[in-house]
Amino acid sequence: NNLYTASQLNKIRDYVTDTVTSYYNDRAGTQDVELIYVLVPNSTTIYPEILPEDVVNPANTTVYEQIANTLAQTRATVIDMKPILEAAAKDPAVLEKYGKIYRETDSSLSDYGAYLTYSEILKKISVAYPDAAPRTEEEFTWNKLLVNGGNLVNYREIDGEVIQEEAVFFTPNFSLDIGTDVTGSSKISSLVKYVDTEDNDYNFFLNTNANDGINGIAERWLIDDTTRTDVDLPSALIYRDYSAVAFSDILAERFGKCLLGKVGELSINLSATAQYAQDGDNVVDYIVVIISE
Repeated sequence: NNLYTASQLNKIRDYVTDTVTSYYNDRAGTQDVELIYVLVPNSTTIYPEILPEDVVNPANTTVYEQIANTLAQTRATVIDMKPILEAAAKDPAVLEKYGKIYRETDSSLSDYGAYLTYSEILKKISVAYPDAAPRTEEEFTWNKLLVNGGNLVNYREIDGEVIQEEAVFFTPNFSLDIGTDVTGSSKISSLVKYVDTEDNDYNFFLNTNANDGINGIAERWLIDDTTRTDVDLPSALIYRDYSAVAFSDILAERFGKCLLGKVGELSINLSATAQYAQDGDNVVDYIVVIISE
């Protein structure tokens, strides 16, 4: 009952095709540009065993598969994380070192699942911009922590200290003290990612109150003036949903200038492609849209 009709899929395909055509032909001029869609499956797709035994899929397909197949018919670049996350989930070495690909008590990717998604995005981008290659796993410290339960616990109004989980979190071994803290712009290091790590609350800070004086990671932020003249890094508009919060900070670090869209606002604004381009460019080098199942 929830599948898209053929007509709805055609509208999605036409929207993306029209966006790409307008971006490439009408705005970019001779500049090389790319629109990238990143598709992130949910935990039940990667770990179907967590569903009750009587749950079946009579249609033998999913909305996720419909979208992946439809986007493949456009000129956009598509990064489908399903096979990559499936392979990692079945790898005993990954389980031993990093745990599961999704949090046990939160609807988000684990930090390792987030790292894999981050890495695939930047592998594509580094073909044209080698300096934007993903940081290696060794450039992070990976710590296993016992933390309070996440949003799957909170939704049920259960105390997170009652239901906890052991999860592996990354800490960058490189500086995120780049960018500027002015109106509408933020240093990456200023972005508040978690609610309260001192109290083991690793729920993501999703408050988007622009007047609270907090640079919340889920808000709309320009990461600008990164002053790294020794490397050639691209610019980007990054549209994202909840699946991208875990790696939004380290993804932004790989761009010379980028706009992190407010979490959940996914409508592409082509007028912004020139506004947030780096000096001398007609438009940003990339539009990256990260959406989950």
